[in-house]
Amino acid sequence: MSVAFEYLFLVFLLLGGYIFLWASGVTRAARFVFAITAGVCIYIAIAYLQIVTFLPTYPILTLAIFAVMSAALLLRGKLYAQIDKFDGLYLIIYLAVILSIVLLCHSVSLAKFHFDSLRYLIVGSLLASDNLD
Repeated sequence: MSVAFEYLFLVFLLLGGYIFLWASGVTRAARFVFAITAGVCIYIAIAYLQIVTFLPTYPILTLAIFAVMSAALLLRGKLYAQIDKFDGLYLIIYLAVILSIVLLCHSVSLAKFHFDSLRYLIVGSLLASDNLD
């Protein structure tokens, strides 16, 4: 479940960043290089605006706003009519590379829990609930 969620999250960031770069007039090669970085930057900007405007900061809400903005930009700019086989082929290759990276990172087990990890989580939840008794 977590692998699928991580992959979908990265795909949203990639496609959203790609759409924003495409609408900005960035060349094809630069779109593929900077798509994930642009997606992360836009996601962070949306989260920042949620904090400043006192909106709820649930990650799924941030992702939904990001997806709606990307879809609106895609439909407004009529970019969907300009998609050619070259873009589609490279996007499929790019998505396959992201999937292999996610699967590789999960198989290596980069994050391991220590016995202090649960203690840190408990203290963090007590701090968040303002209850240190």
